[in-house]
Amino acid sequence: MLFGSKKNKILIILFSALFLVSIAFAQSELQIDYPKVPGKTDIFKTGRTPLLPQYIAYAINAAIAISGAVIFFIIIMAGFKYFMSRGSGSKVQDAKDSIFAAFLGLIILLCSYLLLNFISPNYTTLNLSLKTVGIIIQNAGGEEMLVSSGQENLENFIPIKIIISKKYINESEMTLYSEKNYSGSIYKIRKSSWICPNEDECYVDYPENYRKGSISVLILRPGIFIFKDKKVPYYVGNDLPNTMALLDLINAPGVVNGIRIYNSSSTNYGAMTFIENNYIGPGAIYFPEKKAGWASEEIIDLNRIYSIKIFNVRQINGSLGEYFYKPEYDYTSKCKTSDDPIQSLPTQKISCGIEEYVYSMKLNNSWAILISYGNKDNPDRFAKFNEYSSQIPKIDRLTPFAFGEMIKVSDPNMDDNPEIGQCICNGRWLGIFWCVNWQSCATHSIIFTR
Repeated sequence: MLFGSKKNKILIILFSALFLVSIAFAQSELQIDYPKVPGKTDIFKTGRTPLLPQYIAYAINAAIAISGAVIFFIIIMAGFKYFMSRGSGSKVQDAKDSIFAAFLGLIILLCSYLLLNFISPNYTTLNLSLKTVGIIIQNAGGEEMLVSSGQENLENFIPIKIIISKKYINESEMTLYSEKNYSGSIYKIRKSSWICPNEDECYVDYPENYRKGSISVLILRPGIFIFKDKKVPYYVGNDLPNTMALLDLINAPGVVNGIRIYNSSSTNYGAMTFIENNYIGPGAIYFPEKKAGWASEEIIDLNRIYSIKIFNVRQINGSLGEYFYKPEYDYTSKCKTSDDPIQSLPTQKISCGIEEYVYSMKLNNSWAILISYGNKDNPDRFAKFNEYSSQIPKIDRLTPFAFGEMIKVSDPNMDDNPEIGQCICNGRWLGIFWCVNWQSCATHSIIFTR
């Protein structure tokens, strides 16, 4: 009996339950940028952070999809068996048992998925593209360590050589420190120092006085670079709900507090940073004027960055969104918008009459960033915003906010949005804890085309 035996029913349940155990291993972000130097393919021998958790996280997502398909197939086969087994009590019972076991496995699988998504939405997003840029350092014993952003302590490795792909020579910036944790005297690798014995890779001897110190690596490419204590660069390719969980930075001292944006002639990157995890809390939008190269000469110190959203837009068009202070796009409650440049950042000010706040939003082939500078109904957040904004630089095209959220699709009712929607609580259930009437707090917006 293919589906009806106790052994197979137990296997179905155990197969699904394995995902609950696997969660313990999926403990890191899926944003991995590890270098690929010609001839250097064994990324497990990096001397750096273990890669196994990342591969397990990818395997979990693929296995969830496969398991769902297998369980669906089992349900169909068991149903067919049930249909064909009328008149035979034992076969009918076996078919029922198989269907029950399959549905139980499906429930366990769904719970596993929800638990993974609760821990971090990144775990339930299957993304198998691993970009590979960086350098290799080599010690006297021939061992190699891959460095994609920085290595804070070289005492136990002591490199004698730096190896890089030839195509990155003109796009790399390497800083060597005489002491660990990016301290002591500084040595910059000059582009003229590289020796290229072939068309694929180049090398330079590691200065002796810096071999027990530390190294930071920056490979220039369009996108967002964040810095820990304004020293170690880390390239951000996707939204990050928790910057402090990044394996390449977690052992380095300090906090993520700096940002720089690098654009090519065909990109237009901006960033939305938050001082708390999971894109909540006060923060700032930095959307520099479009130009190729670094948007700023110096690292912008934003005090602390615990989560970050990035965006790359083609153009700005303020006519691609409609706002309403009632749910379900009620045109009797349509808000007015007006240009309201704040520190040269192209924003729109939203005026919703008596209500003042956006409650539903319709987007036409566009997406938006909604922000608020604070309000009287939430004095604690406004106070935190004032404290934060007083510590960040007042530079062109950088705007702090008390509440902020990136909106990618039309939303008929924003009171279920965790940040910009669940902003003002106008009522409480039994007068204690539960709000029964949330209200949005969005007062400004930036509209982008897709």
